[in-house]
Amino acid sequence: MKKTSTIILALLVYTVAFSRQHTVKDSLYALILSAKQDAAVVDLYYAYGEVFENDQPDSAAYYYKKAKALAQKIGFKKGIAAFSSHYIVLLNNRGEFREALLVAKEALEIYKEVGDKKEQAIANLNIGSEWQYLSDFGLAAEYYLQAKKTADEINDKKLQRLTNNNLASVFIELQQYEKGMQYAQKSLLIAKELKNDYAISSSMYNIATALMQLKEYNKALDMYREIEQIGKKTSDDIVLLDGWLGMGDAYNALNIYLLSEQYYKKVIEFSKKKYTPEYEMYACMGLSDLQLKMKDYSTGEKFVINGISIAKKLESKFELKDLYLKAANLYEAMGNALLALDFRKRFEVLNDSIVGDKSRALVTNLEAKYEFEKKEATIKQLGAENKVHELSIRQKSILNYVLIAAAVSLLVISLLSYRTYKQKQKLQQQRISDLETQQQLMQPRRY
Repeated sequence: MKKTSTIILALLVYTVAFSRQHTVKDSLYALILSAKQDAAVVDLYYAYGEVFENDQPDSAAYYYKKAKALAQKIGFKKGIAAFSSHYIVLLNNRGEFREALLVAKEALEIYKEVGDKKEQAIANLNIGSEWQYLSDFGLAAEYYLQAKKTADEINDKKLQRLTNNNLASVFIELQQYEKGMQYAQKSLLIAKELKNDYAISSSMYNIATALMQLKEYNKALDMYREIEQIGKKTSDDIVLLDGWLGMGDAYNALNIYLLSEQYYKKVIEFSKKKYTPEYEMYACMGLSDLQLKMKDYSTGEKFVINGISIAKKLESKFELKDLYLKAANLYEAMGNALLALDFRKRFEVLNDSIVGDKSRALVTNLEAKYEFEKKEATIKQLGAENKVHELSIRQKSILNYVLIAAAVSLLVISLLSYRTYKQKQKLQQQRISDLETQQQLMQPRRY
């Protein structure tokens, strides 16, 4: 972590708790003006920027960049790398995921150079998040598992909470809801232990999302309400949006149309005000479904087209394929068979590449490899103890399981590829072959 004096550490803690108060803002600025241009001031600039992050993101960006510029001037490498964890929050809120990915990768290279394991894990988490935003779940899982490995090695609770929660979201998006919920529940237990409101809301959101997919709508709704209350309590716009969007989805699933529409439109209005296009896209997705149920097809068409436009701009392929399916259903209901077929084809192509059996097999094998390496490390640590023999036998069983699982996965993939070859055009077959090659080449690898 960054080196700061006792007075600055105390001030930073105070800032986290009371960042909305003008006295803290004034105190930070006074310290910046009076302090020397050293590493401590770099930290102060970052802390000062956080005061503006929620309501004045442009001002936050200005001070984050000043912090980085000063860190570069004085050769404070950790200060340069710290820019990533702060600035990507702003980029992600604006949907600029490609730029955020580049910033996160830059930080990882610096942390590798300075040899800080904890910060490397954070950088891996950040990179994984950007790949997930860009719908590459294989790469996302690879970076998350690398971060989890480090978090377990150094027994860092905050990192363990983050890695479990991020892996939960990957499995949920790969439609493995039970497994996703297991990771999210682990994350929630740690979040409650840490007494961190944001961590609690984030973990609860993944659990609620899994519950929605498992058709436990009322349980999910209760969780979304709790998330909304946390957002109000902490004055966190993103947590509020999570709660409102979730409540819109839950009321939609429960066929309570009026309340669902109110929350979706509330999300759109707030998203435009705060410039968080990702949330506007999700609300458009929900409203297109809602209008289809209500048979207001012309209004539904406007929302689905707007959602597609935003998804393309954000490069959010996962959401884009869902929007294609919604468009297909909408045009089918409108009696436009030609457009319905066109969007159905777009959905099929994108869906196979993102959440098909290959993607699930890739992530499952990465997880199995992580568990295998974790057990292997435990055996080495035991050394000459009597339990070594017993654990070695278990290790061989795990290895056999991994090899069998991999062989079965490859067999399933081969059969699916053969079937796809018979059913689809040559272009899609080439894409599947490319994905297979990518899988073979991969190796496992915010605050």
